[in-house]
Amino acid sequence: APAPPETARPSNLIAPGHAEKIIKLRSEYALTYFKRGTFDRLAVKYIHPEKGVHFFPMGLQAAGQAFTPKSFANLMFNPVNYNWGKAAATDAPPVEAKFVQYYKTYIYDEDYLKATSPHFNEITFPGKFALTTVAIARKFPGCIFTEYRKNGKSLILVFESFKGPGLWYLVGVIHNS
Repeated sequence: APAPPETARPSNLIAPGHAEKIIKLRSEYALTYFKRGTFDRLAVKYIHPEKGVHFFPMGLQAAGQAFTPKSFANLMFNPVNYNWGKAAATDAPPVEAKFVQYYKTYIYDEDYLKATSPHFNEITFPGKFALTTVAIARKFPGCIFTEYRKNGKSLILVFESFKGPGLWYLVGVIHNS
């Protein structure tokens, strides 16, 4: 059989209404911790204990960087200049920045808590990186994600379950523009 079109809903993805019931509050709390920069609390309560969290600066186009909960807790003070990768379809140089700079440009560059209504397990803003629900479902099978949109940008928080139902942890943070 031919591959389903990119617009087909992935079978491994929970329907948006059900996803919202499961993850809405957890996603809002995680976003609040991002806004406040309280990474120690975010690391303990929300970052996946085994997989850590992976940050993507340009949809899923650039490689990004992943961090364990332990390394994430003090990341704002880490002086290391990380290579976050580059978008394949552009001539732009790779993104190189300390985490504090990355945070200001690719995580909380807008007040996403004041975003128009968030979307659950659906991408409504593909942006210049052509981000799709299907691409996220392929990268994070069985995930639930929340898309926050504001001023022509979006921040997507991706959660995966860990050790039983009801326990969802952050595994991906995708910035899209």
